[in-house]
Amino acid sequence: MSKIILTRIDDRLVHGQIFMQWCGEVNADMILIANNDAAASHFKQGLMDMAVPADIETRYWSIKETIIRYQKMENDYRIFLVVRSPEDLVELIKGGLDVQKVNIGNLQMAEGKIQKTTSVSVNEDDIKAFRQLKDMGCQMEIKDCRRVNQKILMQSLADNEKYLLFPKYIG
Repeated sequence: MSKIILTRIDDRLVHGQIFMQWCGEVNADMILIANNDAAASHFKQGLMDMAVPADIETRYWSIKETIIRYQKMENDYRIFLVVRSPEDLVELIKGGLDVQKVNIGNLQMAEGKIQKTTSVSVNEDDIKAFRQLKDMGCQMEIKDCRRVNQKILMQSLADNEKYLLFPKYIG
């Protein structure tokens, strides 16, 4: 049976430098991109495939399709799961995917977001989703690449502070 060996939230989805490093570290033989936009665009898929090592398979499935198809996978893959947002990951877990640890890679700064680290900016929806992931038992870490010191998301997020996320780091 296939197994998710690494789950990453990264709004860039697939990009060469980090995927070359991560796939080798965890010995993944498939990258599963669970994203509605990427699943609908062969053009985007082609661009992302250029950044993936030739010996790694890719799948581009919508969130709903991922929930359905992952349960029915027959081959024995070691899967690197990539989602664009914490909200997408919440939906996947609600749909039955077993994700215990989450690597938070990049959430770019945009209007309505507050920068919390050099690579992570969040809005209220992101914070709500991170709290849900915590409540679902996910351990979360911010790690740009395997050579960077691991930073683990605090176990408790204060509900009374509107934008409190990543208040302290352990590591």
